[in-house]
Amino acid sequence: MGIINYFEKLILKKSMLPQNAGILVFNKFNFNYFFAKPMAILLQKIANDFGEKYLFDLGYKAGDDTREEMYEKMHTDENSAAKNLEIIKTMCEVLGFGKFEIEKMIPSKGILVLRVWHNPVIDESFPLFGKESKVGALHRGIYSVHAEKHVKVKDCSLIETKSITLGDKYNEWSTGILSRKKT
Repeated sequence: MGIINYFEKLILKKSMLPQNAGILVFNKFNFNYFFAKPMAILLQKIANDFGEKYLFDLGYKAGDDTREEMYEKMHTDENSAAKNLEIIKTMCEVLGFGKFEIEKMIPSKGILVLRVWHNPVIDESFPLFGKESKVGALHRGIYSVHAEKHVKVKDCSLIETKSITLGDKYNEWSTGILSRKKT
C-alpha cells in the first residue's frame, strides 16, 4: 500500500483528524506542537538547567510513551523493520519533525545512520544558539526509541555525527559507528 493511501486510510478510519486546534492522532493523542522558535528556546533551557543527557532521556521517554499506541493504531509489524521505518518516517514528516533518510541500517547488528533535514525546531536553534545548541538531544532520544522498538536496532542510543548547528548541511545521528571529526 502506498504511503498516500495509508494516510487516506488513517483519515477514513478517523485515526488522524483535525481537532481542537491540533491534530488528533490514533483517536487518542491531541498533537499540538509549539512554534519552532519558542520550542527551541524551551529545550535549550531544559538542557542548560538539567543537562543534555536529561533532554535525551526526556525524548526517549516521550517516544516510548507513544510506541504501544503506534503498534496498535498504525499496524506496525514486529517482523518488518522496513515497513515500520517507512510508517514512522512518514508520520514524523507529516507531523513536522523533518525529512528523513536512512544512510545505513543493519538492525541485527545494531547499526543505524539517520539523516534529518528541515527539522523546524533544530533549524530555529541554529541562529539562536549556534554551536552551543543542545536542542537535537530531545529528537535523538525520540528517534532512538523508535529505532530500537520498531526497527529493532538493538540497544539504540543515537549520537550526533553531523549537525546544522555545527555547519553541516543536515543532522546525522548514528549508533556510534561514526564519530564527529574534531575541527
